[in-house]
Amino acid sequence: MLGKDGVFRWFLFRYNPLKDESGKVARWYVTATDIHDRKQTEERIQKENLALREEIDHSSMFEEIVGSSEALRKVLAQVAKVAPVDSTVLILGETGTGKELIARAIHKRSKRSARAFIRVTCAAIPPSLIASELFGHEKGAFTGALQRRLGRFELLRVERFSWMRSATFRLKLKLRS
Repeated sequence: MLGKDGVFRWFLFRYNPLKDESGKVARWYVTATDIHDRKQTEERIQKENLALREEIDHSSMFEEIVGSSEALRKVLAQVAKVAPVDSTVLILGETGTGKELIARAIHKRSKRSARAFIRVTCAAIPPSLIASELFGHEKGAFTGALQRRLGRFELLRVERFSWMRSATFRLKLKLRS
């Protein structure tokens, strides 16, 4: 709305009808709430958020990975090489070596970085539920399935996916048609 000072301001208008005995609208009442300051604050916060994200991206090539050993530099060079390529990457390593950090670094530098990155710890999912977790289920498929649920693959449409596995984890799935 254009104010007396010639400056546009944000307002929220709400219209409410006043009805007569027959249910017809007799007149309209309107309330106007000045939300200009709130809108300006929201826009400022969005700009600050964007600037901070860009600063984080520029200040650190691999923000979550700390170290400078020759072996780590080689791994990071491989990450930089494989990230822009649209292919599947298998990351192997012992427990606690940073496989997920490498997967996140690859995802963040890929063409799909704006899309979701979902981590799955397979050892934390009971073998009887792994199929439902990964592929989803329909309502009534088993006791407790009260509604349709999309699996991780369906949610991501097979985007970048990080598998955290355990050496003792064995996947047993029945193929269902």
